[in-house]
Amino acid sequence: MNEDKNPIERIIQETAEETRPNAIFAAELEEKLRRMHVPRRTMQLPFGNFLPIVTGAIALGALTFFTIWLFANLSPKEMPGSGEELPAATTPAPEAEPNPAPEIQREGGYDFRGGKLFLSQPLPELPQAANVYTLSADPPATLEQAQALAAQFGLQGDIYTTAFPGAPSGYIVTDGKRILTVYTVNYFNYAPDVKQLYRGGGVPDGDMEAVIAEFLSGNGFDFPYVISETSSPGMYEVYETAPDGLPIRFGSPSMRVTIGADGKVAGLDASLKNYDPNPVGGYGVISAQEALDALLDETGNGPSYIEMGYSTGYEPPTQWFREYPDNQTVSISGSLASYDSATPGGSSLYLLDGVPLAGNTSGLEALDDFAFIQATGQFVAESDVRRFVVESFNAEVAPAFISGALRSEGGEIILANDMDGMEYVLPDAPADLPLNTDPGASYLGVNGVIVDGVMDWTSIQFYADASNMGGGGGGGGGAGFRKLNLSGEPIPFPTPIPTDEQYTPAELASFLKYPVQAGDTLESVAEKFGVTIEDLMRANFMTEPSVISPGWTLIIPGVPGPTRLENARGVVQINLFLEPGGSQRAEYWFTAEADQSFYALEGGNLEALQELVNRPIAVTGGIRIGERGETFLVVESFEPLYPGLQFQIMKGRQEQAQINGEPVIFFTSEGMTYVQLTPTGGAPDQNYYQTDEEEILLEALAVPDETYAGYPAIRVFSFAPAIDPVSGEPFELPITADKLKPIPDPTGGGPYEQPDLVIESVELAYYVPDTTMQYSSPSEAIAPEMYLQPIWLFHGRYANGFEVHFAVQALQREFLSPEYDQVFTGG
Repeated sequence: MNEDKNPIERIIQETAEETRPNAIFAAELEEKLRRMHVPRRTMQLPFGNFLPIVTGAIALGALTFFTIWLFANLSPKEMPGSGEELPAATTPAPEAEPNPAPEIQREGGYDFRGGKLFLSQPLPELPQAANVYTLSADPPATLEQAQALAAQFGLQGDIYTTAFPGAPSGYIVTDGKRILTVYTVNYFNYAPDVKQLYRGGGVPDGDMEAVIAEFLSGNGFDFPYVISETSSPGMYEVYETAPDGLPIRFGSPSMRVTIGADGKVAGLDASLKNYDPNPVGGYGVISAQEALDALLDETGNGPSYIEMGYSTGYEPPTQWFREYPDNQTVSISGSLASYDSATPGGSSLYLLDGVPLAGNTSGLEALDDFAFIQATGQFVAESDVRRFVVESFNAEVAPAFISGALRSEGGEIILANDMDGMEYVLPDAPADLPLNTDPGASYLGVNGVIVDGVMDWTSIQFYADASNMGGGGGGGGGAGFRKLNLSGEPIPFPTPIPTDEQYTPAELASFLKYPVQAGDTLESVAEKFGVTIEDLMRANFMTEPSVISPGWTLIIPGVPGPTRLENARGVVQINLFLEPGGSQRAEYWFTAEADQSFYALEGGNLEALQELVNRPIAVTGGIRIGERGETFLVVESFEPLYPGLQFQIMKGRQEQAQINGEPVIFFTSEGMTYVQLTPTGGAPDQNYYQTDEEEILLEALAVPDETYAGYPAIRVFSFAPAIDPVSGEPFELPITADKLKPIPDPTGGGPYEQPDLVIESVELAYYVPDTTMQYSSPSEAIAPEMYLQPIWLFHGRYANGFEVHFAVQALQREFLSPEYDQVFTGG
């Protein structure tokens, strides 16, 4: 992990690492996305245009926590902090169903981030103490342990090796249908049918918790647990409970279970918790009210917490998968996964989108990992195992993904590509496919290969409502947790800064913004501007003297920023919103070239800026600071810096490199080498297509005399392969950076307003870090503290449907250190 990230970037990175898809095809998915990175025209809006819109969290993973009430009768027999184990809770109440928040009176409540926070029920008063447990390392699995786990599932099959970054190889055991992937003693994946695993979950009816319980007990998993349904259709999470009855609720779940459309378990991802059941001791915890106060306290002086949010309302697509008869010659296509035998001299395992291959597989070993191929042969069934016997294969075909609409014509189903208008016959089309749909209102996508004008499809997805394709996304916040101090001697904490001495958002916005330069340290920046390191950290919400790096912008406390801009160079970016009634609303933003500060623009005649979008301009105006720290620029005048400057499509090759230790991407076109910059020109652009050898196209703007570290520079807006991976013909990358495309208004019109939040449940639970991070990020400097520790877990829902979880560190301050744990993981 890059230790140079600022705290929020670190949170996002760690959350991404924690949100693991099934490991057997995670790398394959990444490879597919990399190869298929062809910008869709309807999505060609520069990312920078969306930076000022703060309407949700960053999408990372579909994980929802739902809570149970425990411990009404938990009464510790020993004094908190005595080091004695606390007794187990004996009367856990039923777990709450994941339904929308109950209707409550929207009166009173608490002020919270510009909106209101309401409690749907009273806060719990107990327990007043909890245990701390020691977490053990999760060692890589041995061959014998993988075989033993396979036997536990009743699986007898061949065993293969698979990559496990940062540790010895993991293992795969399969009989051709069932498959088990084992990485560590406690981290493994199992699927009763690998092909169904590739197809994802369903939307089953009935008591799925009973189905999961029967599956777990039938396979030898008898630890105590609770089950939570998630917002992802067919996905459930299993949480172990500690010996004292508290659920190990926050962090990665012990298991993620996928239910197939048939109502049976289709996949199991396990990350079991390895800890000493004999606690270090029992310790006093803060009350639920104190934990709530920490959330409401914007000064950051209260207990530490982690925040995780998830969007909801996701409706799964209707899906169709191509089915083929047995014992007939057919052609199938997909991504090839290969695994070496763990037995010396044994044959390799080849899976084509989850289908095991046999027959003429010679030559497959020479292909790249997850190469896309088309294989010709026959499906052959033996007992309940179905394999594809290969007669020949073609590794020169390109994967095709087309979005558009279907129609019936002359007894055939025709697929019209909404990107370029090309049309293709869809063979063996299911009878219930939606026809004549509106690509703007709905979404239909087809995967496969194109052969002689025919879309030889493998799968089809359809969303009736294109605006509801997302869901499940999430993001993180909060400063993280403090390290534990179980020595028995309290450590003094820094004196909290009184509320009246805290900087207000408006004050912070009025201070000077300083772009970090190469070689800067926090100490050198503080000395340069005559401020203390402590004040610099406080103004920038830093909890320790972290490493800073170019690309950061620091607020310099007490040093006034500019009150006007005079002919300031920069770039205007525009968001054009489509209102429910059909009208349009524009938001104008200016990013200053000098320090990359951005301003919301006010004033008359701003519509003329639409002709200058994403181009360098000079602007003059006064700066206005809003009460909540918003920075406005009241425009008095503006003019283009380079009249007639046009965007262009450039063809060339990329190369990854470093300049003064900073990563850059070189782009060479027609004998000239450039450094790629972001659309505002403020920092190196890191978009890299595939290899140094493959030609690509860039949608770029070459600003006269613009350089980076002495190299000519170009600003990059989009990119694509020079050769269309679908047709094999030269790709025509459109210029879109100078065009505005209206998008639905996320706020429903007008400025963004913070929605109210209803807290639906509060419980005491245990937090556990992800022990596999020792492999994905092998650095002692970022190793988490290996404890299970108590947290107050708040689950709530905003009025816009966005779900959120707050995990507040529950140990009393005398059992904590002022130092923050550098790594935490939220699930």
